[in-house]
Amino acid sequence: MFPNASFLGVDLYFWMIIIGVIAAMIFFRIASPKIKISAKLYNLTIFSAILGIVVGYLASILAQDIYSYIDTGEWRNGSGSTFLGGLIGGLALFHIIYFSFGRLYLKSDEHIKEYNNVMSTAIVSIVLAHAFGRIGCLFAGCCYGKITDMWYGIQMYEHGVLEKRIPTQLIEAIYLFLLFTLLQYILIKRNNRKTPAIYMIMYGIFRFFIEFLRDDNRGSLGSSILSPSQLISIVLVVAGTILLVLYYTKFKKKEEIVANEEK
Repeated sequence: MFPNASFLGVDLYFWMIIIGVIAAMIFFRIASPKIKISAKLYNLTIFSAILGIVVGYLASILAQDIYSYIDTGEWRNGSGSTFLGGLIGGLALFHIIYFSFGRLYLKSDEHIKEYNNVMSTAIVSIVLAHAFGRIGCLFAGCCYGKITDMWYGIQMYEHGVLEKRIPTQLIEAIYLFLLFTLLQYILIKRNNRKTPAIYMIMYGIFRFFIEFLRDDNRGSLGSSILSPSQLISIVLVVAGTILLVLYYTKFKKKEEIVANEEK
């Protein structure tokens, strides 16, 4: 929408990314005591998360380059970025750092015992950051929707041409803020381990269908029908469903046994 607009020499897209990361860290800091995450475990998580964010951003660019290469047969550095590619890359490094240095730093296995609480809180934080990031996409004019004459269309520049398009970025941002509100309620009020599974299912389903409204070049993973994000969304929904089933058939029973022992 405003691809050339900037503030203090930084374009609005990166400002929203910065605001999103800061908001996510603030939420994690506020939620940590309520989820009973200790100060040292909090420090370990933040350190792992910062490195994960850096690598996740690079992974989002690399993933899009790969999608574009599969689609066109031509390698183009920096052809764009994709959230799901960044999420996978960022979480992968987060786990490597978290488990590699956890015992060394904490001098205990606290990071293993509290892993579910950490990940549940981290997932909710990611949703908040992602919501701000999508507003950044709206400002930058990327991830745009199809041309429309409907009242909800927004004027956007594409290759120097001003066209009225479906604001898929804004639609996703609103959805993510609503999803954040739901997940943080479940997390803080109920301290619920189902949070990651619910996120995977709800975001996966939403992302699968919102992709049909998008009109930007998203590359390919070998499918001419579904976009790379739709294929990954299917995996997210399946994995989330499996986690949810495991929670009710296995994890919840363990929680009940531990709760009874503590009594």
